[in-house]
Amino acid sequence: MEADKFYNLSKFKKRNKFSAKAWKERGLIPSSEQLCKFLSNFFDSCADKLVEGLNNKLPEVEIKYLLEKELASLNKLDFDTEEKEFICDLFHELASFVKIDFDKVLEIWLYGYALKIQKKEIVEILKQPCTNCGIELETFINEKQEGIPAYGWGLAKCNNCGGLNLLDPRPNVKQASSGDYQWFGTLYKDKYNFEQALAKLEKIKLLKKLEFKMSW
Repeated sequence: MEADKFYNLSKFKKRNKFSAKAWKERGLIPSSEQLCKFLSNFFDSCADKLVEGLNNKLPEVEIKYLLEKELASLNKLDFDTEEKEFICDLFHELASFVKIDFDKVLEIWLYGYALKIQKKEIVEILKQPCTNCGIELETFINEKQEGIPAYGWGLAKCNNCGGLNLLDPRPNVKQASSGDYQWFGTLYKDKYNFEQALAKLEKIKLLKKLEFKMSW
């Protein structure tokens, strides 16, 4: 019921989510007061945005995208393992209130794609730094075959900062898996050279910024 969603979000916002008791229940020493205050305000804001989305009767896919944007706005490098797990638990709670399956997104944010392919053979690892935060974007090559051309430039969204990147194409790749990024498209080389692909990426970034501003 819609009323339950609003009630749970309101109750979530009123709760002292990062109290000493909450940390103790996790068997942890509380993080700094500054960090707890930041995260408390952050999650209160997330709850407010979900309420606004429900009031505007946003479809499920847009509610999920809203959660993804909030999660991507956090820099993983700012938190230790226990803090990241705490963050994921609270996001899972928010997602459950609005009936969104968010576990896969949280697993990728917390552990990266590498966890999912650890049982597959990796014949080569390609690395390219994110142009926004500098973290290494890894592509795991699981199978190669001579004669396969590099069809196009890969469009990748960094899981750490949400920055958009252009991945250099490589030939002879038959099967690959992405590391700490999400693949969201290809700019084919028969239509785009390197400079044109970069220009296209900048247009996509601009559109994303406009969408973000309009969402506020």
